[in-house]
Amino acid sequence: MKEKGWRRGIAYGRWASWCLDGKSTWIVPCLIVCTIQGFWKSISGVKFFDPSKAHPLLRSAVVLAALTSPKVEDGVARLIRPPDVSKLASKQKAAIAAECESTLYDAARMVGYLTTSLKLKQDSELGPLGRLWVRIALLATEKGKLGREKKDYTMGEIRIMFLDDLSRAAGSPVEYPKWGCDQTSVDVEASDAASSQQPHAKKARVASTSDHEDPTWVLDQKGFHESSIVVQTSQNTYDFVYKIVSISSDISLELVCDFGKPDKLKKMTIPLQTFLMEWTQFKGNPPCVLRVGEVRSPGLSKDFVKAKLYQAIVSIDERNRSDHLKFFCRPNIAMTMKKLNKGELLLCPIAPLQNITTKKSPGAVPLGEYMCDEGRVEFFMVGVPKVKVDNSQENVTVSAFWWAVATDKDKGEPNLSWSVSYVDGFHIPALGNKAPLPEHTILVAEKMTLPPAPKAKAKGKAKAS
Repeated sequence: MKEKGWRRGIAYGRWASWCLDGKSTWIVPCLIVCTIQGFWKSISGVKFFDPSKAHPLLRSAVVLAALTSPKVEDGVARLIRPPDVSKLASKQKAAIAAECESTLYDAARMVGYLTTSLKLKQDSELGPLGRLWVRIALLATEKGKLGREKKDYTMGEIRIMFLDDLSRAAGSPVEYPKWGCDQTSVDVEASDAASSQQPHAKKARVASTSDHEDPTWVLDQKGFHESSIVVQTSQNTYDFVYKIVSISSDISLELVCDFGKPDKLKKMTIPLQTFLMEWTQFKGNPPCVLRVGEVRSPGLSKDFVKAKLYQAIVSIDERNRSDHLKFFCRPNIAMTMKKLNKGELLLCPIAPLQNITTKKSPGAVPLGEYMCDEGRVEFFMVGVPKVKVDNSQENVTVSAFWWAVATDKDKGEPNLSWSVSYVDGFHIPALGNKAPLPEHTILVAEKMTLPPAPKAKAKGKAKAS
């Protein structure tokens, strides 16, 4: 047996020896139940039906009752077993468990008051308390007839017997009106109220019985506090996310975001027990409503212009694309495969859409200035690299415009001149032949000279001029 189990059991046994007959010879063998039968684990780990109640006093009372067991088999106490503990925590036993805990709590308050007022001698309360706790536990587990007194007591009888024992220990009659027992009155309400108003210490400490009656403390043990974001378990969606605004015997909740639905329940109040059974912490960031409407980044207007510019370039390319050209590597040249009449060839700067930029770079073709949200912005088309492989390779753009732009005197005199094509208000640079081109002519562009661009009139888009 582990040393920890022995120490815990003997500590309970010193108190339990006062419970019924004052004898402690039965304590040690009964300790075996706490380790071999898993009794400690069951009584400390059990979760009662009401999640807002831990019933710490009733748990201790069950331990004391187990230590008084007259039924021992093979050195193991058999009076109260783990299944009895599980039954005590069930829904059917919720009411009696709460009544037992309340009675034990009231008794502890009475003894505390009488001890403070010096009406009780030291340790004289152990006998009355011990017997009360054992009888309460046997009542709760329905084991009265199997206990040492071999009798089932009602709650009223147990309370009267405790007041009789306490009166004898105090040397004067003791009564407690809350129990409805006609027996000098014990005024414990004022002292208990004063203690309950003391704030909880922020540092770690052992919980007191008054803590278990404090909704704020109970919720804190479950991870809830004021301003916690929670959601009903059956409605775990963004539509039903609430915030805890106050904690008392009832929990006040406020809707985090109504998503523009005025019929939604904005505030609600829920009993503590119901809250702990049906609500949980919301995982994730809570919903919220932005203070502004639709907002677009400044760069979005540039993208609009780029899209329209690209549409204009593609439309020119589709109308003037020539199938009578061939490309060669080493050297890189574009050549006509048939005779082309004057003006029959028109090459535009076709390239992937992402090649349209607002940054000027060597070799980039200017596409003009256009109005955007931030003012007038100049756009450029960046050329595509000349590939060194055949054009069957994927993701490769081979365009005659870019093969002819690089002027090379070794390839001959320029035979393509610059012009501007206007499409939907955009002016697109293009290369065309102003003279007929014989078959097998290498395309060579003249130095870039473009006419001045017209002023753009539209913001974010251009209109036809």
